[in-house]
Order: sequence, then C-alpha cells, then structure tokens
Amino acid sequence: MPAYKRQHYLPAVYLKQFSGEVKPTRTSSIWKFDGTKSSQVSVESQCAEDYFYSAAAPAEAEKLFHGIEGLYGQCLKRIKAGQSPTTEEYFGLMLMMFDLHLRGNAYLNETGGERIDAYRMKFHAFKQELLLGGLIENATDDLVAKHLRAYWRVRVLESGSGNQFLTSDHPAAWASLFAQRKVDLVILPLTARFTAVAFDKRVVDVTGSRTTPEDEGRLNRCQVAQALRAVYTSSELDAENRKWIGEIFAKKSQNKGHVNQNSWKATLLDGQLFRDFSFIRL
Repeated sequence: MPAYKRQHYLPAVYLKQFSGEVKPTRTSSIWKFDGTKSSQVSVESQCAEDYFYSAAAPAEAEKLFHGIEGLYGQCLKRIKAGQSPTTEEYFGLMLMMFDLHLRGNAYLNETGGERIDAYRMKFHAFKQELLLGGLIENATDDLVAKHLRAYWRVRVLESGSGNQFLTSDHPAAWASLFAQRKVDLVILPLTARFTAVAFDKRVVDVTGSRTTPEDEGRLNRCQVAQALRAVYTSSELDAENRKWIGEIFAKKSQNKGHVNQNSWKATLLDGQLFRDFSFIRL
C-alpha cells in the first residue's frame, strides 16, 4: 500500500484506549456494534478511508495531526496510570476534544476541494464564530491559545459505579448551554473508565471526580446519539444494551451536516441535555 494511503478520521491513538488489553496498540481488538451486528474488530481497521483527507498531499495531511496525537497519547498514559498529566498534556487533551469533531466524518464536503481543505475551513469557522463569537476579525492560533488558557478548563471524570463508558465513530460531543450557537462544553469518552469534560469556566463549572450511574447512562446515550454508524466498547454489550442501541440506530437519520465555500453549521447538542448531570454547575 502506498505511504499514507489509509487515513484515519478517528485516530488509532484514540480508539485503542477502548481495547480490553493492558497495553493496547493499533492492532488491538475492540468490540463494535452497528445497531444490528456485534463483532470484534482491530483498531486500525476502523474509521478510515483511502485518502480520506488528501490524495494530492497525503503525507502532509497525515502529519498535520501527529503533534496533537502525540500529546494525547502521553496524557492518556498518565491518566490510566493514576498520575496527573502536565499542563501541556492537559492542553493537548483539550485541543484533541475540539479537533476530533472538526476532522471527523460527520460533515459532507461540498467545498469542491479535498477534505483537508474542508477541515481547514471548519477550523477557521470554529475559531472565529464558535469559540470567539465573531468578535475578532482575524483569530490567530496564538490568540486562540491565549483565549483557551484564560477561559477554558478540562476535568477528567471516572466511572463511580464500575459501568463502562462507550464511544462512537463521532465521539466529541459539543454543546451550547444557552442556545447561543457558541460552544460552552465538550465531552469526550477517553477509556471505558474515564471521560473528559472541557468547559468555558465563565459559563459552567464541572465539579467532582466521579460520575453517578445516572450520569453514565446519559453519557452513553449521548454517544449513541452522536454515532454515525457504530459504537465501540472494551467488552461485548449485553442483549439489553444492544436492543436499545439498535432501536435508536433504526430511527437515526443518515443526513450529515455540510461544509462548503460559504458556510459551515456545526452540530451542537442542546445544552438542556446536560443540565441534569451531577457534575455540572451553571
């Protein structure tokens, strides 16, 4: 296979964390449920297409994400070992929570260019509108980093009941708590035991370190609602869980959002869905 031909929109460094193996790799197995069939699959076989981002410059497109994926991997090693990540690693985790939504397969590319072009357009629109509210004409990367360090925080929560968190092929859930078309809250399952919550501290606070059984149910339902084609778990789902997930998948619309040369409308979850979480304080 030519170098960089197979391009992952959900990277192996993310998905492998849901393997049941102690030291998972990109060839590790995870459980996949598509609403009908439950099967074991390898991490590297999932959420990828040939030249998903670019056929013209595949190496450039693939390497664009290497830095943030490296920080994310380091951060997850510390979290799983019961250690505190560094400030830089926490910041990398937060960036990954934004980036997985932007680089995924949830939006049709109608730009006339490659998906890497659509990604850059989404990233620009995210910085200008969803993060800074359109208040600054030219949002540089330095300005965005300064804004995030000043106003955003991330907290890692552990399942308090032993219930496992599941993930999906579109795992980074963005929410606007006050229907103002601005991202206030991002939730990303990290492993079967841990979930990360990034938040704008001017709008919301996240407290505690553990989730309740009710939280875990809501977080998993959120992932099922987010999913495009499949959910992933570290162990096989039982018949009851396969049933309710299958019912939701059967009713799920296949329509995606879109990005074109003139506009991109991000899919934000209704903030009302998050107000009953035990760890949320407005």
